[in-house]
Amino acid sequence: MRAAAVTAEAELQAQVISLARWRGFLVYHTYDSRRSPPGFPDLVLVRPPCLYFVELKSERGKLSPDQELWLDTLAGATNSPEVYVWRPSSWGEIETTLARNIPAPGSADNTGRGGHATGTSEGRFDRSSKEPPPIGPGESSGGGVG
Repeated sequence: MRAAAVTAEAELQAQVISLARWRGFLVYHTYDSRRSPPGFPDLVLVRPPCLYFVELKSERGKLSPDQELWLDTLAGATNSPEVYVWRPSSWGEIETTLARNIPAPGSADNTGRGGHATGTSEGRFDRSSKEPPPIGPGESSGGGVG
């Protein structure tokens, strides 16, 4: 899967869901959000000890005020889950994030009661900026729809 081939949020979502399931995550997505509170993140990915709330955006997509509120609130929660805004150009980070904390078969930590990775990440939602970081040097914008 290559990020350069992804141009729309729907395509990115399908690829992220596929990779997450392949990596052993349970995936939740509200398929019809018309009766749900506005702004809730697109995906909830769970594989103990990891819990990720992910908003997917095209390269030029903007967060709505309701999305900012949800992401800010989730990022500040006690025992903070990891909260991300991912774009097609985030594909390397997506792969790295979803590969973290994979318990070894038969390991004592296979229950998911172990620690939680808390390192920084480019796509992690930054509560102070309200927007994901700009595309870094050498990264393609992918010509996404926004």
